[in-house]
Amino acid sequence: MINSFTFIICSLSAFSLFVPVFSGYMLALFMMILSIASSLLSKSSDDIEAKKRFKEQLMPVTRAVCIFVILCTVATLVVAVGSDVDIRGLGRGISSLIIKHIILWTWYLTFWWRLSQRAAYRQVFAYTFLSLALVNLAYCILQRQFGVDWLHGFEGRLPEGRFSGGVFRVSGFMGHPLTLAYCQALASVAALGLSRSVVEKWEKFAWLIGSIGCAAVVLISGSRGPQLALILAFLISFPARSLVGRWKLTLLITFLVGFLAVKYDIFARFTELTQSGMGGDARWVHWQVFWKIFTDNLWVGIGPGGRDAAISAYYLTFGHSDKIMLAHNAYLQYAAEYGVLGLLGLGYWIVSWCRLAKSAPRVGRVLWALIFLICFGALTQNNLQDSEFVLALTVWMMLLITVEVERGEPAAGRRAKAQDLLSREGRKSP
Repeated sequence: MINSFTFIICSLSAFSLFVPVFSGYMLALFMMILSIASSLLSKSSDDIEAKKRFKEQLMPVTRAVCIFVILCTVATLVVAVGSDVDIRGLGRGISSLIIKHIILWTWYLTFWWRLSQRAAYRQVFAYTFLSLALVNLAYCILQRQFGVDWLHGFEGRLPEGRFSGGVFRVSGFMGHPLTLAYCQALASVAALGLSRSVVEKWEKFAWLIGSIGCAAVVLISGSRGPQLALILAFLISFPARSLVGRWKLTLLITFLVGFLAVKYDIFARFTELTQSGMGGDARWVHWQVFWKIFTDNLWVGIGPGGRDAAISAYYLTFGHSDKIMLAHNAYLQYAAEYGVLGLLGLGYWIVSWCRLAKSAPRVGRVLWALIFLICFGALTQNNLQDSEFVLALTVWMMLLITVEVERGEPAAGRRAKAQDLLSREGRKSP
């Protein structure tokens, strides 16, 4: 029964990466229920060891997540005590932090260690991911050309504001183009790394084709930041000597991407950066406003929500619309909302990813590529506040660590010990 539910959750976890985040939260609840149920049953020593090693490997991140949320919560409480603010708004901010960081992370932690014990679980995820990546790509192509939006019914259409350069900016089955693009970029880099880390041939194929499908979605998405971040992350994923050693293949791929980019205007929106009101200058306005909010509320920030009137006043000070906007920069958003305390927590969280990458030699390179993609993307988007993106980060980071645990030294040591024991027994005289 436990095995059957594990297979189902693995499959649904792949599905949750292509749709709104609610499905991921529901799966977290099922994971916790499964963990409680399985704890009542007897476990093998290998299961206990795998679970222990998996949690130990991720302990730096677990600790950092808790410290990050605690520091942001302290900053929020200080704001609540020191000024007249909307307590409900601050409460919602704290609840959001706890749910999408601590609860999501710890509950997923109770489940994913199982994939390091049984490759079949991971392969179910891989094959489901491949199927959904191709379906999502087909839907995004349809959406780009015709503006269909099936999230709002089969008659739904994307708003005209999503029309740019003769095509629609796609959001797939998610709500926002940048959410889709960054989540797909994260999936593409992680899946490519998994294709190089696993052993079984068909699983390698599933990860590779799934990675290509997600990369294609990013390329046609019309989202500039994710396109640039993905290309640079791909370069980090491969050692320089690997690219030089396969220079013919590298040139061929570069030529194909360049040809498609020109033919279908894949990177056309980069030219809009030089046009007034088309993205580049608008972001500069947001950055100025939120930097000013941060410097005026240095230590604990302005609080998460609850002070919309104050944010509007800052926009008016700079001579812009007082419509409430976001920073379009994750670092500035946390700085404005939680001040220096929040930035310290965020920095410690990012450092914990680096420690994880250093401690995982088998998947370390792809983890470094993911860290770059996340941190680079945070410069132009609030990706670290995006619930769908945090869910995707959680899933891919844990999935990569299952490969590290599965192929780690203790397992290899057990095999060597067993072989040595057999060889010694074989040398014994009858």
